[in-house]
Amino acid sequence: MDDESDIEILSSAEIFYDCIPLHTLLKRKLCKIINIPSKNISKQNSSNYYNIGPPIACKTITGDGNRLFRAISYSLSSRQEYFGNVRRAIVDHLMRNAEIFRSFLQPRFKTVEEHIQTLKMVENNTWGTELEILACADLLKTDIYTFFNNSWIKYSSSQICSNNNVNDQAIYLQHNGDINHYEVVTAVTQKSISPNGLQSRQGHGKKYQISKSEVTTKKMKVDENQMIDSDNKIKVCKTKSKVLSKNEKERIRYMTDDEFRARKVDTLKRKYWENGEIRSKKIYSGIKKYEENKLYRDNMIHAGIQKYKEDENYRDTLIAHGIHKYQEDEDYRKALIQSGVEKYKDDNEYREKLKQASIHKYEADATHKEHVKQASIHKYEVDANHKEHVQQASIHKYEVDAKHKEHVKQASIQKL
Repeated sequence: MDDESDIEILSSAEIFYDCIPLHTLLKRKLCKIINIPSKNISKQNSSNYYNIGPPIACKTITGDGNRLFRAISYSLSSRQEYFGNVRRAIVDHLMRNAEIFRSFLQPRFKTVEEHIQTLKMVENNTWGTELEILACADLLKTDIYTFFNNSWIKYSSSQICSNNNVNDQAIYLQHNGDINHYEVVTAVTQKSISPNGLQSRQGHGKKYQISKSEVTTKKMKVDENQMIDSDNKIKVCKTKSKVLSKNEKERIRYMTDDEFRARKVDTLKRKYWENGEIRSKKIYSGIKKYEENKLYRDNMIHAGIQKYKEDENYRDTLIAHGIHKYQEDEDYRKALIQSGVEKYKDDNEYREKLKQASIHKYEADATHKEHVKQASIHKYEVDANHKEHVQQASIHKYEVDAKHKEHVKQASIQKL
């Protein structure tokens, strides 16, 4: 095999991570580094977990473009709203240490400044990347673990320099890659140790970490208790023995290699548009997930609203598609009309907004004005209920509106 993604494990043991959440005193110290208030921090410390598995409880984070920074803000201060301070502190740290972080950049970027400017990282609602997570871990000298695709991924200042002193407590996040959403992990499962000859762990404070070493060959031998990822930027927690399958190797590489992931995404996009069967399965899977997963649905809706507001091309395309579908699809048209009628009845703000828009269009658009008049005349002639309603409304207005009453009188005189 000559695929550069190949990783061969000749001897291996299970890898363990412990969950030791931030305690109150350390949270206050880290808040000072980020320059955010610490008054909301609870004095009750979280429980420690050993040999951790998947999360079983998370703090829900607002699903906007600031979700990573909100999650870090909450982890430190028990409040999400300081995400702007977190973002600025991380970006400032990246800029101050641009040369150090240069080796961790995605291949398409040559400098840290280019990364920040191209992705508009200083602006709110811009998603954070792995580089921002690593920079935050280095700034705080506190490890950050993310749970992604059933594995824990560790970001640590020690990955930048092995001599860095790192806190023994850490931040734990859950990463939903489908929508790039982060939540704060508050409790995890504990895995049992398999009886495969592995020595029992002595004491609860011990962490089984993956050592850092250079990747110099396409195929690597990995020492016991070690597994090395493809670009040495993050450490991946796996529980495999013997030789990893091709799918596992690809999955690890997808998680750790930005260039490989970008190529994979491009290939999948091309297959999606070229292969009708794949497209149908993907659409069905997405619809099913949207219906069954409330968090996914809420985040998709929010992301769509945000994109509609910010992306003019997307907005124009969506409007044009809606107009075309309204004209061509009778069921869709009826459903939309009925939905509009219901919203008009129930939503006062929507109703008033629609009235004002209609008045403005009637005054400004001569063609629309004539069309409305003709439609009104036709409805008055053919719809007895509408005719009666208009007559009663006219009588009532004549009685209560002096200006309207005078206008009707003058029109009647002129008509005679």
